[in-house]
Amino acid sequence: LLVGLASTRLFLFFFSFKQLHLHLRGGAPDIALPRTFNSFLPGILTLLVFAGVGALLHGAGSSVHELAHHYIRLPFDALHDGLERSLLYILSLHVLWFMGIHGANVLDPITHDIYGAAMLANEAAAAAGLPLPHIMTKNFMDVFVFMGGSGSSICLAGALILFGKTRTSRGLGILSLLPGVFNINEILLFGLPVVLNPLMLIPFVCTPLLLAGVSYLAASYGLVPGASVALEWTTPVLLNGYLTTGSLSGTLLQLLNLSLGICIYAPFVVLTNKVNIRRTNAAFATLAERIYAGDGAPYSRLQDDAGTLARSLIADLEEESREARGLSLEYQPQVDALTGRVVGVESLLRWRHPVYGAIPAPVGVTLAEESGLIRPMGLWIFETACRTRRRWLDAGLTDLSMAVNVSALQLQDSLPEQFMAMTRRWGLPPALMSLEVTESRALDSGSPESRVLTRLHDLGFSIAIDDFGMGHSSLKYLKQFPVNYVKIDGEITKELVTNPICRDIVTSITRLCRARGMLCVAEFVENDEQVAILREEGCDIFQGWRYSPSLPERECLAYIQANHALCDGGGFSAASGAARPTSVREP
Repeated sequence: LLVGLASTRLFLFFFSFKQLHLHLRGGAPDIALPRTFNSFLPGILTLLVFAGVGALLHGAGSSVHELAHHYIRLPFDALHDGLERSLLYILSLHVLWFMGIHGANVLDPITHDIYGAAMLANEAAAAAGLPLPHIMTKNFMDVFVFMGGSGSSICLAGALILFGKTRTSRGLGILSLLPGVFNINEILLFGLPVVLNPLMLIPFVCTPLLLAGVSYLAASYGLVPGASVALEWTTPVLLNGYLTTGSLSGTLLQLLNLSLGICIYAPFVVLTNKVNIRRTNAAFATLAERIYAGDGAPYSRLQDDAGTLARSLIADLEEESREARGLSLEYQPQVDALTGRVVGVESLLRWRHPVYGAIPAPVGVTLAEESGLIRPMGLWIFETACRTRRRWLDAGLTDLSMAVNVSALQLQDSLPEQFMAMTRRWGLPPALMSLEVTESRALDSGSPESRVLTRLHDLGFSIAIDDFGMGHSSLKYLKQFPVNYVKIDGEITKELVTNPICRDIVTSITRLCRARGMLCVAEFVENDEQVAILREEGCDIFQGWRYSPSLPERECLAYIQANHALCDGGGFSAASGAARPTSVREP
């Protein structure tokens, strides 16, 4: 590490002198070649400096490694063989590991020269039938202190399994348990991570120190025989305790140490869970805020927690969309403003993540669009909506429109044929299916998407513009392709009662719709005041919590059937604004 830092600094120092650059005159066939030649002399000078230092040390009869080993051993040689020196060794090793440095390699002279030699002495004494001269040997620490690797990591794996609050943490514990049995712990060191994780510093360092003290006392009082048989460090935990001591008491001591280690790690695992949940919630809030703001950034390329979360969600979405797990459709009824009868539903994508729970639809759809998953997902959504509409048709709902949201990124030449093939497969007339296209910059490319929408309209599908406002882009779409109805932007509907300008916009949209022979749909209708204004301004269809939230397939069918029965039985009242079954859930 020191050589790497020093050599880089030295090279940059030499490179800063323009006189050392070898300029190529007249250009070069490769644009990278001149900079390579500029680095030539600074690179050689850097090598010469290190070669000179190496030659001086060699002339003095030493080397950098020998000097390093000499000074590393000094504090250990100052201590006598016993628990104190072992605790210093264990502490030093784990502090190095925590900083991402291979502690066993750095402390190699202590590991082999002191504790390796102690193990050889124990083996020789055991072969001669003499008492074992050493308690703390390399094998003793491998078996009773470094269970599962540095930090007694198998104890951390157990704590994650027992006290992990999320499937991810418990899954990480299970995943790391098998290699941990063979004393391999990189999954936890760099996957949890433990390295450079301040929440794990105390248990990572203190657990092996405590286990070393307990094990040393157990051997000192003769409760457990010392290590007399050298084993490979990958010998499985519990088995190695028996083999190295020749006694079941060795295995029992390991079980005791395992329990103690789990107890030490447990509160820190719980604390880590809380910190991670809080951090994830903050990342979720940031990601959702950016998506709702519509800044159009590639969210998966953000170099922060929100970007990390976006990349993770995209990977999960790809897996779940492939197996259709966690994804479902709900349906929100749309009612006629005059009769109160349900005349249509909008199919809405719902994604329930196994770890994060319900993902807001704008977040899931935006990430699907960014990753390109929206195309296969869009086909699955349309197919599922067709299947539902077929079931409802068999149940007697003949005059009901099923709306499906279509991303502008789906508008490719093959889409009309794919949609027609699905409607034929389910025996549905295209007129029963409506396609809602949200305003998007992707539509600004003009003719290709417009031609696809025109073809879909010519095949019999109804075309709608979602989130319609009075901006230039909204009006431009009315000219680019045929439109059957528009849906007023929900932000306008939400402020309809409190903002007079929003009412003026609604008035303009409804007049435009009547002039063009289009229907006007208002979504996010949540109270009677909105209903009264929208009806007065001539809006045709209402959608929102005032009538019903989005519902699963069976619940929505029951709602529609109850609504139709109420309307057919004369239960609609102009004063109430709609025929509304009493079983509807309130917001």
